[in-house]
Amino acid sequence: MKSARAPRPQYLAQCTPAQLAAMSTVPHRFIAVRAGAGTGKTTVLASRILLLLESGKARLEQIVAITFTRKAAQEMATRVSRLLHERIAELEDAPECEDRDKRLDALREAQSRFHLHRIGTIDSFCRSLLGQCSLEAGVEPGFAVLDEQQTADTLDAAVEGAMGEWSTALERGERGPALEAFVALNDWLAPYTVRSLLRQLCRERATIAGAFEAWGNFADEGAIEEYCRAINSRQSVEYQRLLDEYDIHARLDEHATAAQEILADHPDDQRAQAVRKIERLLDDPDFSYQSEFQLNRGKPSAWKAAGFDVKDVTAFINDFLKETLAACKIDPTAERRNAGLLRALGALMPEMLAAYDDEKHGALDFSDLKIQSARLMRDDALCRALSEGISYLMVDEFQDTDPVQWDIIRRIAGAGETNLFVVGDEKQSIYRFRGADVSIFRQAESLVCERNSAHAGAPADPYDGEPLDPRAFSKQVGLGLIPLDTNFRSLAAPLVCGNALFDAVFDLRGADGEPARERNEFDAAPGPLHCHHEGDAPGEVDIVPLLSRAADRDDDNDNEDKPGNSGEHGEKELRLEASANEAEAAAAFITATLNASEAQGGRGIPFDQIAVLVPTHRAIPVLQMVFAARGIPYAVSGGKALFSQQETYDLFTTLAALANPRDDLAMLGLLRSSLCAVSDEALLLLVRGATDAGGKRTSLYEVACDQTSWPKALSADDTRRLRAAIKRFQGWRDVAGITPLRQLIQRVFDESGAWAHDSGAGKHQRDANLLKLMDMADTFEETSGPSPGAFAMWLKERMDDEIDEAEGEPGDAHAGVRIMTIHASKGREFEAVVLPFLHHGATGDNAPLMYERGPKPLLAVKPEPNSRDADPEYQPFARRLIGERAKALQAAEYRRLLYVAWTRAKRCVVATVSISPSNKKNTGDSAAEPDTGKVTMQRILLAALGLPTHGTLDSFEPFRETALSRLRTSLGDKTLAPNVVIHALTEPRIVQPGDAGKIERLRDALLAAERSESAGIELGASAHNLASPIQAPPALRAESAEERVFYFGKTPAGEQQRSFGTLVHAALEQYARGKRAATPPQLVELGTKALRGAYEFSDDDRARAAGHVERALETLGTLPPRVLTEQRFSMEAGEVTYNRALDLAYELQPGIWRIVDYKTGGDDPDYVHQLEGYVLGLFRLLTNTGQTPQTIEAALLFTDRGEMKTIGRYSSSDMARLEKAIGERSVGRV
Repeated sequence: MKSARAPRPQYLAQCTPAQLAAMSTVPHRFIAVRAGAGTGKTTVLASRILLLLESGKARLEQIVAITFTRKAAQEMATRVSRLLHERIAELEDAPECEDRDKRLDALREAQSRFHLHRIGTIDSFCRSLLGQCSLEAGVEPGFAVLDEQQTADTLDAAVEGAMGEWSTALERGERGPALEAFVALNDWLAPYTVRSLLRQLCRERATIAGAFEAWGNFADEGAIEEYCRAINSRQSVEYQRLLDEYDIHARLDEHATAAQEILADHPDDQRAQAVRKIERLLDDPDFSYQSEFQLNRGKPSAWKAAGFDVKDVTAFINDFLKETLAACKIDPTAERRNAGLLRALGALMPEMLAAYDDEKHGALDFSDLKIQSARLMRDDALCRALSEGISYLMVDEFQDTDPVQWDIIRRIAGAGETNLFVVGDEKQSIYRFRGADVSIFRQAESLVCERNSAHAGAPADPYDGEPLDPRAFSKQVGLGLIPLDTNFRSLAAPLVCGNALFDAVFDLRGADGEPARERNEFDAAPGPLHCHHEGDAPGEVDIVPLLSRAADRDDDNDNEDKPGNSGEHGEKELRLEASANEAEAAAAFITATLNASEAQGGRGIPFDQIAVLVPTHRAIPVLQMVFAARGIPYAVSGGKALFSQQETYDLFTTLAALANPRDDLAMLGLLRSSLCAVSDEALLLLVRGATDAGGKRTSLYEVACDQTSWPKALSADDTRRLRAAIKRFQGWRDVAGITPLRQLIQRVFDESGAWAHDSGAGKHQRDANLLKLMDMADTFEETSGPSPGAFAMWLKERMDDEIDEAEGEPGDAHAGVRIMTIHASKGREFEAVVLPFLHHGATGDNAPLMYERGPKPLLAVKPEPNSRDADPEYQPFARRLIGERAKALQAAEYRRLLYVAWTRAKRCVVATVSISPSNKKNTGDSAAEPDTGKVTMQRILLAALGLPTHGTLDSFEPFRETALSRLRTSLGDKTLAPNVVIHALTEPRIVQPGDAGKIERLRDALLAAERSESAGIELGASAHNLASPIQAPPALRAESAEERVFYFGKTPAGEQQRSFGTLVHAALEQYARGKRAATPPQLVELGTKALRGAYEFSDDDRARAAGHVERALETLGTLPPRVLTEQRFSMEAGEVTYNRALDLAYELQPGIWRIVDYKTGGDDPDYVHQLEGYVLGLFRLLTNTGQTPQTIEAALLFTDRGEMKTIGRYSSSDMARLEKAIGERSVGRV
């Protein structure tokens, strides 16, 4: 006799009641799952899909599952496919039953059609929607989608093109609203800020456009007046909030009651008058009385006369006024300026967005996919039609949803018979910088409750429909709100300790249990997790405090390049010290405790099961440096420093040398790299040999090729290496420009042995980076050909601009410590997690336009740094208000980020914290020094533990003992206490980063060579690129000033005047490179820093240089978008090698360029010949990059008198004549 039902699936055997309830497939029912870290949400999603398929409630194509990343979508599809295969095999082996064949048929059909599954990202889902309705959406059928790099390149091109067109139109005398707006923006803001604003308008157009539309794009005075009224209204609201926060009314009740009694009989009594003034102070909406009160009534003598207790009244009144006037002050000038900027942006936005659309040529970026899909969904008929094919819509990682995505999901779920299922955890929402809004999760829960209120009931088993035990659930489960709180990942110690810490963190309580402040709508609620591994080994938690002079400094807001700062090098050294010390402590703990065998007193965790998680990718290089020095194998996941890695520098110098062997800096970098391994001592001898007794120089390459001229002092090893290096190099030259770039790069690293014989700690990471560079070379070659020089220039632009580019990803089989950002670790788990650099800031919001979300949002443009408008006193009210909220949002995200990092650990959590030395003796039983700095994850952790941010080795100990006792008590389980340790505060050895100190003199010598007239190079190779903080060879040891400038020979007689001219040039270079807001004296200081001590300047020199710079800037005026400054080149004209560096070149309008040569002294009789050489060099440079100029204008700028003198204009037909003339005059150096 057949059984009535097929056997229960094996994948349901280990599920908890909450997981079973979450898998419910009841029709017309929405479900929202709060899934804590490690609670098996992926299992729930995959199992639910399989249950729908097996029961026949939905076909494969009717189930849409949306994940956050492509990788997560692939993993989800793989898991569903595996479960599908296993369940089919399970049913095939099961005894016959009534519904077995029906279930098998459904599953086999799904397996045969699995390639049609709809498991993907929100972007792929939107792409499918637009593909179905391309006509209605107004997009081209078969549209292309730009990836992130293509989007960035297209956006940059659109912004530069638009700014160029507007500048050209203005030069032609054209006028119009958009052009007037462009002029207004450039009057108020620096060009780079204008560019940033225009980029932001395009990137965030989905939300910014709505914010501007709410105010009519600020197009007329009526809109401006309405906006100003909104500002005043918000000012009153903010003032009332501060009143409530200070509770001033309650604190004055006693005085007010006494005053009322006096008022009845003696209305002119001083005390009654004082109370009336306080009442007026609290009720005055225009703030005119606050300042008067602060001036006239803020004196103790005035209150004594009125009979008030001075200490009781004046202290809190004056504190209140100080904060109120700072937070609520409205400065008319600042508000008018901000309104003018908003009006200008509103006028430019339509043209900028149109220019961006034109630049895309019919393609869509990821924002377009969402925006266009949301527009489609607003058409009810279209929305119903598109949702008909979706029976079940499931969204993973829902806490990271943004408003546009939520609008699409909500409309589809509400249009027809679609069942909505969302799963997420608001404690893990860490993508605010991408637009994620944690409050949307609560909106979804409200929608679920509303939808299910009509048929709420006890949860049923997802397989057989039998009711589950109602005692296991709360009433909320009946409404579709299901919590998953059993953690399958972590052992008891990290989990229970995490519960104790994050209960305080998310409940906004300090270690003393007292609430710190009220909860905001964006604050996550606490939610403890239950350990599934209670009977297993407990695991470990280690808090490692380190004494550091820079513990509480903001590492990710390095202001060293901002004009007007003082002591930059000291600040930077302190930050570097803190980072190096924490990296060293992490490395020591990994080797001595985590990875060491149990026989050695360690925990025996393999390297590849240890992850070091950092807040930002900028912290990764120092870890690479320290791990390499200690021999710890590592692999980087999610690193963004590809263009600052040694292998990138080596490739750049190799390609630059192949493009021009007489590029001495490139050749020097190649010879001293791991590709050739020639010692610095040998290179110093060769460089000195390149200058004969008469001062005539030959190139380093020519000296290296002529073995008869090699110094006898060369060692046998260096002779062998140099001979082999030159032979290999000449072989590479024979095929350069002909062989595809990938093959050329492969040959370089194969023949040099650098690839095969690399056995260092970071070998696998370097290999992965090289493979990625080859992939980039393939892409570059498709459009630009196999030119080594062009690809080297492309690399250099990215190296100079410090572009964030992901490093290569070594395979999972690589047995090394995983180094990654906390964001990159999402969805992963490791035996041990190490958390250094918690005092670093994570990814922040540095966009120039700040704005709110809502029906009538406030907006503000950030002021230029170092300007009067940057002073908080002069900032617009909206800027201060939005800024304060942004700080609160960032602090809430830091709490969630710390939670995500902590919960990646299965067995061990190790957190290092840097404690600043105390300036005073800590006393009492709490942190003596208040937490007045910016919020970081370190401050959050220390506050939860009850540890101070400052201390000494002795004063810290009582806090440590109290915190440890309190923490162990909160665990509840005495057996866990020994496994949770707060170590004693230690003062670590100050760590110098690698060989940075050893190579400083070499860098100085090379930088001096770069600045010399005879050492200009084709591609601008930088001496900074020739020395790696990870694998730097021993340094050249320059013991004298003569040796420091060995690269360009003896100091000429006119050195003093040339050094002054170099300072003026360096200052103007800073301006051209983007420091447009800096004053002339600030530019001179920046120029002095850039020269790195090669010359000494007196205060008179600096003051005189500032005068030259000021006159030059007045003459130059506003520079257009496309600018080249200190562009070095090397070219051959006849038999002459011409090496020079352009002071300044910029594109006046498309195809028309101007070269400007700075002159700090009198007329140079040879200036015409020099400028013609520059013209020919610029023409070749632009032509080699596919930009043939129509006209090049050459001009001299005499900085002493601020005069611009045009020398001539040259077209392409003049270039042959110039080349011949240059060769005949032999202007260059051979």
